[in-house]
Order: sequence, then C-alpha cells, then structure tokens
Amino acid sequence: MTTDERAGLESDPIVPYADPADLPAPLRSATESYRQRMGFLPNALKLYMYRPQILKCLIEINNTIMRDASGHLDEGLERRIAAVCSALNHSPCCVAHNANTLKSSVEGEGEGWGWSDAEVRALLDPGFEPDDPVEAACFAFARAATRDPSDVPQTVIARLTEALTPPQVIELACVVGFWRMYDSIHESLYVPVEDELPGGRDFNPDELLREAKAGAAPPRPRRDDAVMVEVYVKAEREAVSTPPRLRRNGPVGKTEPRAHTGGRGGSGAYESKVAGGEGEVNSFSSRRHVRGGVFARHASRASSSVG
Repeated sequence: MTTDERAGLESDPIVPYADPADLPAPLRSATESYRQRMGFLPNALKLYMYRPQILKCLIEINNTIMRDASGHLDEGLERRIAAVCSALNHSPCCVAHNANTLKSSVEGEGEGWGWSDAEVRALLDPGFEPDDPVEAACFAFARAATRDPSDVPQTVIARLTEALTPPQVIELACVVGFWRMYDSIHESLYVPVEDELPGGRDFNPDELLREAKAGAAPPRPRRDDAVMVEVYVKAEREAVSTPPRLRRNGPVGKTEPRAHTGGRGGSGAYESKVAGGEGEVNSFSSRRHVRGGVFARHASRASSSVG
C-alpha cells in the first residue's frame, strides 16, 4: 500500500475495529475524554480496545508525557515537536493528528493552538529553525534522535544540556521516544486516517508529509531477512573475535571495573581502575548489533584474558 493510499480518504483497517461498548467502565470514560480533546475517537484506539490493558497504558503514558500538570516543557512546544517527529517517522496518521491539533481553535473544548495551514507547513519544512535558541536546541535534538537515536551528535547534546534543565532533557527525550513508538505501531498496523478529522476534506496530511520528506536524507536501504541474518552473524563473530578496547588511567595492567558512571563514549561507557602489574584484564566492551537494518550500540559485559 502506498503512502498516498494510506493518507487519503479512510480505508478499512487490517482487522475490524473493536466495539467500545465492550470496554470496562473506567476505560470508556478515558476514551470519551480522548474524543472530547481531539474532536473524534482515533481509529488506533478502536484497535487497542482488543487489549484493554495496553489501551489503558498507552492513554496514561500519552497523557503523562504530552499534557500532565507536572510537565516541565511547554505543551505547545511538545505538540510541535510531536508533529515534526511524526513526519520524520513517515507516519501520515500521526502527522494528520498532530497537525490538526495545532490547527484546532484555542477556543474549543479540546487541545488547540490556532495555527494556519501555512504555519504547519513551515513547521514541517526540513529547513525550519525556531528563532528562540532554547526551542532550536530542542528541535535539533528531536530531529537527530528520531533519525538515529544511537548516534545523536555530542554537539547537539551539549547544546541541549546547556539550554534545558535535567527534568526538561528527560521529558524531551520521552516525547521523541514516545512518538517513535506510537508512529511505529500505527504505521505497522496501517491505521487509516479518519474521515471525520476536523477540517478533514480540506486538509491533506500526505501533502504535508511529502513536503516534510522532500528535503530529508534518503532512507537507509532495507534488506531482506536472509541478508540481515548474514549481517547479524558476521557482526556477532567480529564482536567475539575482536579484543575489547580498554579505558585506563595508566599503563596496561590488571583493572577492576567500577560502577557505571552514566557517561557516553568509550568502551561501554564504563571506567576502569588500574591496579598495577601485567596479566589478566577485566573490561567492559562495546558491541554493535543489527536490528531492522540499523546498527545500534549496546554495552555488554565481557571478560577476556590478555597474555
């Protein structure tokens, strides 16, 4: 199914929608709140209803990250970042939802920010750069973390941690991660864009998505399963056969690993203390694994002997 087909007028879901009447009473109330806030009941929720426990969890995490009173980031900023992340995640469904929330009236009962079509298109333009330096740091991080969360440049991190408080940094990372998860679920299920989307027939979510993708970097090539298995096995062999790198404060000697410092880089982001003398070295090594065609770094504990 093409992007245009998925983002056009509403199609049938890959499985029939569940009946909202079958939900437990507390969840019926939660989904009704969703309907009031968005102006319609999202199709994704009608699929999640098959698993009420998952539906409950997703509603709670959505509310906590995007609109909880305890939040440290501006809700409007979070909504704008959500729209950009959904475009980068190639999700017509969530682009439509976030864009229409931005366009909804500030006077309505639900969430709305009163944006125009032109303002939403400007936001989703790959060259968009906010004038505010704090917001600019947030968008730079959101774009980098969405494209490759395992390789966010240190310059972007430094810019972010200088501009935001620690709680704001964590909240922003959760906003980006949440929409990556949400977009992945919705797109893998081919969730149709709703016909009753407010202003729906005059609003083409695929047009916004296509414009946002026009200047984006080309996607990494996708490989078939057989090739990916071969690459994975090769990576595993190299990880086992390659001696681990060492972080040390002095000459090679017997090292004793310390607790994780939470820092980045090096061999699994662990530090070692040199005990002196030559002989066995215990270290933490970093291995590169393949998942879905993208190499992701995972720190793993390894013990090896160096003669």
